Amino acid sequence: MLGGLDYAVVIAYLIGIMLLGFYFKRYVHSSEDYFLAGKSLPFWAIGMSIVVSDIGAQDFVGVSGQAYRFGIAVGNFDWIGSVPAMLLGAFIFIPYFWKAGVYTIPEYLGKRYNDYVRTLASLTWIIFFAFNLGVVFWASAKLLNTLMGWPFWQSIIITASVVGIYT
Repeated sequence: MLGGLDYAVVIAYLIGIMLLGFYFKRYVHSSEDYFLAGKSLPFWAIGMSIVVSDIGAQDFVGVSGQAYRFGIAVGNFDWIGSVPAMLLGAFIFIPYFWKAGVYTIPEYLGKRYNDYVRTLASLTWIIFFAFNLGVVFWASAKLLNTLMGWPFWQSIIITASVVGIYT
């Protein structure tokens, strides 16, 4: 269980994240601002954004547990699977999206093929991310339950609320 200072750090972090969200919200006036930061970021910031977008609670809880159970080689998944995919995306696919003026993969597929393909791709992503979000909330609840002793349902509601507020 955590002590008073630990709780203070966690609460300060959560408040800080929400304040950053509110601060940068004033710079978002369009979907281009939201998805592409107004096309104003340098390449290294975009690269860092891609990497951290690939990291979630499931990595900290799931990969750590799997590494404990099966060995540190489990961590190679990110190097063998994710890094090459990110490099392919950055140097092969992203330039096509940039030239086409699209923000999302379904939008690109809609321009390349038709609205049916765009809708099918969108629905597929929505279903995938609905399940993925469930895993992320469960992993967050597992972490908060272990560290703070909070019940799972309470941890999920708190996590969803904090993420909803700063998003």
